[in-house]
Amino acid sequence: MKFIIALSHMKYPLVGIGLARIIQAFKLTPRIERGHTTGLLPYLGTSAMPVVHLFAHEMDFISVQPNPGEPLQHSPHPDASVSLIGAGPGDPDLLTVQALREIRKADLVIADRLVSKEILNMITLSRGSTELRVAKKYPGCQEEAQEEIYSWMREALAAGKNVSRLKIGDPFMFGRGGEEVMEIRKWGYEPLVVPGISSAICAPLLAGIPVTHRGIANQVVIGTGYGMRNLTPAMRAFDKNHTTIFLMAVGRLRDLCKQMTDAGYPADLPVAVVEKASTPSQRLLIATVADVADMADEHNVCAPAVIVVGEAVKVLHGDVRGVVQDGKINSFGKNTLYNAKIFDAVPPVGEEWWLSQQELDRIFEQVNNHD
Repeated sequence: MKFIIALSHMKYPLVGIGLARIIQAFKLTPRIERGHTTGLLPYLGTSAMPVVHLFAHEMDFISVQPNPGEPLQHSPHPDASVSLIGAGPGDPDLLTVQALREIRKADLVIADRLVSKEILNMITLSRGSTELRVAKKYPGCQEEAQEEIYSWMREALAAGKNVSRLKIGDPFMFGRGGEEVMEIRKWGYEPLVVPGISSAICAPLLAGIPVTHRGIANQVVIGTGYGMRNLTPAMRAFDKNHTTIFLMAVGRLRDLCKQMTDAGYPADLPVAVVEKASTPSQRLLIATVADVADMADEHNVCAPAVIVVGEAVKVLHGDVRGVVQDGKINSFGKNTLYNAKIFDAVPPVGEEWWLSQQELDRIFEQVNNHD
């Protein structure tokens, strides 16, 4: 249950009093998404609420959610379970064993739109009757798509099914993972969260960019191009010793470069764009703050892509520019059929987490016999 109370400004005391009475009557937790609390906190009193989340801007709305300790409206199904799984950057070989186990036991897998087709094909080609649904979270309709995801999950859990929510990269790295955990808890379930390899770290590695390097970069800053309600987060001040990495930002690359210029980033500072990292379609584009947006348009760079900014880009690549990788240079893990066989070979949930020698021998036999 969630109430949205729209306010243009907290200028009227009666608004604050009325809001306080609603919060106290329903024992709700207010979360101020954007705004000042001037005029509000005096009316809430010491017992009103333990959590107030602030951003230093004028208030647009207040999101009010039930307290974590409040009784649930619905009892959870005793046979149902739910997991949030990091799918990594795209290569099925980079899925963890735990991720494979959870996907294998799932009745329903709900995947993000940007989860690679290789991973999705691995799921559909494997044995079993797992249903796969892909969320169509396109720019501009993320909120509607998120509600559809929640609807799918609630329906499946109410039917006693095991649900795996498959999220690109790592669930807690700009993936709404924390928000989904909070929502799922309202339904009476505690989701299992399975880490994934974040593209913020592995995409530069696969593109030959060490994000830290002695004498060049001693700190890494990770940001996103799309904040809450699709706002662009503020740009950090330039520091020549930083490597700055942006996720989900290729659609705003031109605006991002303007922000960097305004924040004092040199026009000739190296910028790399790693597109579809770890997949057969991986590309690496190297340019500068001044021209990366034009070059990305010229080469039709699209999501998913990771943007890397800083002198670390040049450590192993020197002064090369343009598209310097077209197709992943590492082996990709054979093909989809191979990955489906490995997926089926992983021991089921409930067995010990390590693979026995017998299981390893069986997996290697399948690999050696594969064309």
